[in-house]
Amino acid sequence: MVHNFVDTRMLDAALAYSHEAAEAPDIFIAARIDEAKGVGAFLAAISGRLPVGRWVTVAGDGPSLAALRESFAVEWVRFLGWTPYRETVRMTSQAQVVIVPSLWEEPCGTTILEALALGKPVLALARGGTPELKAYETYPGQLRLFEDMASLAAALA
Repeated sequence: MVHNFVDTRMLDAALAYSHEAAEAPDIFIAARIDEAKGVGAFLAAISGRLPVGRWVTVAGDGPSLAALRESFAVEWVRFLGWTPYRETVRMTSQAQVVIVPSLWEEPCGTTILEALALGKPVLALARGGTPELKAYETYPGQLRLFEDMASLAAALA
């Protein structure tokens, strides 16, 4: 069994990190790259709708990574592959918005909790335990929930 956890020391370090040292992600996704996590579904939904100048950074590895890299070999998507936790948290802290496109009914989304603790706006599907995480917002409306991927993508467009 692998337990979800949030390393609060890492979050504190990310908040203290100089934001000028590296390029900050615009739209950031940190996830296992498989069908259940919805990265491909999100990219398909946003394709052709993303405003000029916006881009998506995806940190994560998984069985669908190679196929997504091939399907979305476009300038507005950057796939990082496996990314160390420290770097993932740093990018989360610098992102304009964090997307959690999971199609699976997440019992407790660690990525959502981390982004909320870092003060980032989060867009996610209203599935599983995700709606309950609104209790951890640091400001009203920080966690925006959507019934389907089309609605989530429209919020960015």
